[in-house]
Amino acid sequence: MSAGASWTRAVDAAWESWGWDLDIALAPPSPTADMVEPALSLRPLSTWRHNLAARIAQLTEWAAAPMELPRVVWLSGLVNPQSFLTAIKQQTAQRTGAELDKLAIHTEVTKRAPADIEAPAADGCYISGLFLQGARWDVAAGALDKSRPREMACEMPVIKCRAVPLDRLEEKGAFLCPVYKTEQRGPTFVFMAQLRTKAPPARWVMAGVALIMDVAA
Repeated sequence: MSAGASWTRAVDAAWESWGWDLDIALAPPSPTADMVEPALSLRPLSTWRHNLAARIAQLTEWAAAPMELPRVVWLSGLVNPQSFLTAIKQQTAQRTGAELDKLAIHTEVTKRAPADIEAPAADGCYISGLFLQGARWDVAAGALDKSRPREMACEMPVIKCRAVPLDRLEEKGAFLCPVYKTEQRGPTFVFMAQLRTKAPPARWVMAGVALIMDVAA
């Protein structure tokens, strides 16, 4: 009985918290049992609803042809993007016979928008939906550059992700950029992306540069 009463109080507290969030137009937190997981989004309720609808639309379209890889995967629209990236490594491991734990995700930033991609990648996958904070992406130069005045985030072009052996992961002339689900950063870490840079990588480390999947707007 005491365990049941404790669970009931926890559920009541969670619903009360969600009610307050709705009253002040905040998106509800992640519906986990212990409520210690970071929120999936820091958006206000108005844009969260549209974002949720877009997530559902992507999954619905994909479910109609589950064996076909989309031309571009909106990575930010996946609840568990780590699993998708692991699937890319698994596919490469099955094709090449490489050990899964000796593969890493390699990123290559293209100059194209999602609408410009005509077919899925032959190796790996094209992804979209990432925003750069602390710097901007110079599309013409294909490299990191300092942010423009009052520019809080820079939307990235389509990025190609593929699996490569760890010992062939190119890090020279690249900044290993952390990718997070939300601007909360820390507990929402997803993976490390390689971004070309002409400046020393330490510059971007000091600037706190990161790729964010869901920017509150």
